[in-house]
Amino acid sequence: MQDDNGNDITGNATGSENCGMGGKKKCGGCGRAVVGLVLFLSLAGNIYMAGRMAGSRGPHFGKLATVVEAFADLSPESRGKAVDIVKKNWPEVQKQLKAIRATRQEVKKILSAPTYKRTDLEKKFAELRAEVTTLQKTGQEAAADIAGAITPEERLKLCKTIDIKP
Repeated sequence: MQDDNGNDITGNATGSENCGMGGKKKCGGCGRAVVGLVLFLSLAGNIYMAGRMAGSRGPHFGKLATVVEAFADLSPESRGKAVDIVKKNWPEVQKQLKAIRATRQEVKKILSAPTYKRTDLEKKFAELRAEVTTLQKTGQEAAADIAGAITPEERLKLCKTIDIKP
């Protein structure tokens, strides 16, 4: 079967009809190559972005991973208690983190404004310090609760793994 120009439209190319890319006209080989290339580039882009996102987490991300691994070594009973404590505190922590992010944005807005007022900046810095202090207190209270819920042996092992000097 042929189109108006005499080209084969059935997908059956003869040996003399090259597509110019090493394949035959309508053979599907070039299309598969293009799809393969697009999939490869997509995978490479995803790997690149994952690396960028992991790198943007800052130096504390590695410390957090160490803490998570250390808690994985707890007995199932102690791990369950620790998870319950974290779950109980998590909504408050999320609220505190949101407030910190909002205040940081306000600081950024003050610094990037055409007119700068030091008193406005100092006020926002004071708010930010208070919010960070509140978050630290929440985290320290949760840590104290967890320390009281696990065995002394697990507590010592946790300190060694997380590199907290007893």
